[in-house]
Formats: sequence, structure tokens, C-alpha cells
Amino acid sequence: MKIRNKIACTILTTNIITIIIIALLVAFTARNFIIKQIQESLENYVLLFIEGYGEHQSIKDYCDGFRKTTGCRMTFIDSTGRVIYDTDVADDSIPLMDNHINRPEVVQSNSEVFGSSIRYSNTLKIDLLYVSKKFQINGNKYYIRISKPLSEIVILHKRINNIIIYSSIIAFLLSIMIGFFLSSTISNPIKKIVNAASKIKEGEYGLQIDINTKDEVGKLANSLNVLSKTIKKDKDDRDKIEKARTDFFSNVTHELKTPVSIIVGYLETITEAINHGDYETAKSFISKALKNVLRLSDLINDLMQISRIESGEMRMNFEYFDIKNLIEDMISNFQAKADEKGLKVEIDFDPEESYMVYCDRLRISQVMENLLSNAIRYTDRGRVKVKLYKKEDGKIGVSVIDTGIGIPGDDIQRIFERFYRVDKTRSRETGGTGLGLTIVKHILEAHGSKINVKSTVGKGSEFSFTLRGG
Repeated sequence: MKIRNKIACTILTTNIITIIIIALLVAFTARNFIIKQIQESLENYVLLFIEGYGEHQSIKDYCDGFRKTTGCRMTFIDSTGRVIYDTDVADDSIPLMDNHINRPEVVQSNSEVFGSSIRYSNTLKIDLLYVSKKFQINGNKYYIRISKPLSEIVILHKRINNIIIYSSIIAFLLSIMIGFFLSSTISNPIKKIVNAASKIKEGEYGLQIDINTKDEVGKLANSLNVLSKTIKKDKDDRDKIEKARTDFFSNVTHELKTPVSIIVGYLETITEAINHGDYETAKSFISKALKNVLRLSDLINDLMQISRIESGEMRMNFEYFDIKNLIEDMISNFQAKADEKGLKVEIDFDPEESYMVYCDRLRISQVMENLLSNAIRYTDRGRVKVKLYKKEDGKIGVSVIDTGIGIPGDDIQRIFERFYRVDKTRSRETGGTGLGLTIVKHILEAHGSKINVKSTVGKGSEFSFTLRGG
């Protein structure tokens, strides 16, 4: 089977399975929703019935009037389960009706606000949705039961099912067209490379592949083009040609791993977008695949770290050390990045003081790495400063202060949520995963501390926390 057909079949199979699952879930959910809505309306009718009933009213007249208004069957039952009146049963047949004290909806109404059930009515010979409620008149207990035929629910459910079926057919037809379009877009460059590789293998040295994309496939094609020229130049030297051919196939085998991985990423991302009906996004993800794959790798690492912290698998190795030395090392690591932006990075501390802390050196390094990275990322001019100070309770305070873009007040309480970004476009362009501050928060909580934020839009931000002194 050709690679295009394989890709198309994979997309179509995934889409068909997804469409079927979604259709079944929607149909099932729709039925339950309809029943729930009707049940709630019946519960409201019951409350209206009880509120409007007076002790001197005729039960028969009141029930018949309510039946005419709501279109629902009304059954008035005494405390022993004897049916006093039923709007859908002839008067002379009511005394012959079975005792209702053990009806599921009646039993449930003894212990809950409402009782409900869906079952076959032996009296009317149809399926009904029942709702029952217990109430009192002058200290005497009664039950009022209201019911509605399921046939009305079935009719409405059939209409919804028809809509689901038609929508599924349309979605399937669209997925076929998009599947073949995407499979061609993905497979054609690979087919060109494979065909060129086969021809070069057969001796057509100097053959050039016309692929000008900037992604991994384009890089591979360019490598093959360069290699093809090289082999052509060296064709008189059989030893060199043999070596180049060996290198060629070795490079092809190695380089194809990355494009294949990207193709898998294409299919997963495109399938997800198609499943949500967002075909424009599916197209755009093709050109963004490499960036997303790299970002996904960071994302997975951050998620695994958060998961380990939350599950308790990440053990903290507490030790005594001078945090000033750690921060100086961190600033040194970020100096090059700061220099690229023309930023000044400094540490503010009392040189006569020792800043011994008792914590996990590696995890606090991660905290500082995230805070310094964010400070530099969101500061375009000015400086980034780390301030160390001792508190009266013996704890060591750490503050990371920048002159960056700042954070709006409404966003400050949410910046520690997973994936929350104040400036989503800027975060993605600069490589953030949206999980750094979440990790910071979790690590500091594991140290019995918390992160505090002060920020002014356009002037900068200050992130501070305290650690146990040593």
C-alpha cells in the first residue's frame, strides 16, 4: 500500500471511530438530558400541585383541572397506598387498581424529596416516566404522582438522532476530502525523497529534489541534493563512491526518523483538529509541527515533574547551604541571555551576612531558574535583580525583581494555574510551556513556603518567597 493511502486510511479510520463514538455519546447524553429536563418539569408540576391544593377542594376536580393544564396523568394516593383518584382511569375502575405503596417512585419519595422511575404501566399498558412526592394535609399523609408517556420523549429523541446522523454523514464526507488532501500534502515530499533515493541508488547521480520547505523534510531533501552532487563529482573514484553511497543510506536512515516522527505528530494534531471541526487549524499545524514537537517535549517534562510532586514521588533532599552561592551561579548561567537583550542582572545582599538555608538545593535551583527565565523573558529594558534578606523570624527571604511588562491585577491570582498565560502570544513565541510558575508554586509548598507577587503594568514585577534559615 502506498504511503499516501496508508496516511489517508489512518486519518479516515481515526475519524470514523471518533465520529461513531461522539455520535453515540451525544445520542446517549441527549436522551438522558431530555429525560432529566422532563423529570424536572414534572417535579415543578408536583410542587405547583401541592402549593395550589386546598383541603376543601374536590380532589377529582383539582386533578382533572391540572391534567387539562399540564397534559400529564395525575394520581392521588393515600398513606396506605390506596389510589384515591387517577385522571386517566375510569371512576368505576379506580377501586380495582392495585395498591401503590410499593411502587418504586412512591417508595423513593418516602426517603427523598422526590421519587421517580421509568417503567411499564400495567394500568395504561404503556411506558411512563413517573415523579412522586409525599405531602400532608391536616396531619394526614398523601402522595401525589404525576406521569408522562415515554412516547413523547422517543419522538424528540428520534429528531435529535436524525440530526446526529446527518451531521455525522457530513462530517464523514468532509473528513474524506480533508484526509486525502492532507495525506497528499504529507506524503508527496516523502515520495519525492524515496523516488530520488531509489534513482540515486540505481546510479542517477546529480539528481536534485525540488523541495524548498524549511522543515525537517526540506533539510533531508537538501542533504540528499548535496550528497547527490558529491557522488557525481566523485564517481570516477569507486572507493569514494562506495563510501559515499554507504554514508548516503546511513544518513537517509538516520534523517528519516525525524520526518517520520513529525508525520506522526501531523496526524495526531490534524486528527484532533478535524475531530473538533477546525480544519483551518489542521492546515496551519503542518507548518508549525517542528516548533510544537519541541514545545511538546518541554511540556511533557514539566507535566511529569508536576505529577511527581503532586503524587509525592518526588522526594526532597534537604540540606544546609548558602543560597547566595547558588544564586550567583544561576545569574552567571543567565548572563549571556541577559546580555543579548541588553539587560543588567545583579544580586543585592549584605556581604557581611551568611544566608544559610535548609532546603533541597536542586529544587530551589529549579525555582530560581524559572523565576530568572521569566524575568529576563518579559523584560525588554532595564534590569533584573535578586535580593536576599534576613527576616526577624530567622527565615531567609528571596525576591526576584524586574523592570518588565508587569502583570495586570486580575491575572496575578491566576498565573500559578497550569497553562495560564498573561500574554499568550508572547509566551509561545518565547518558548514558555505555561507550567513554570506552577512548578515553582508546588516546590515552594513542599518547602512549607509560598510565592508572593507584586506587579505594576509597565513598570515590572517582584516575586518573593522565604526559606527556613540554617
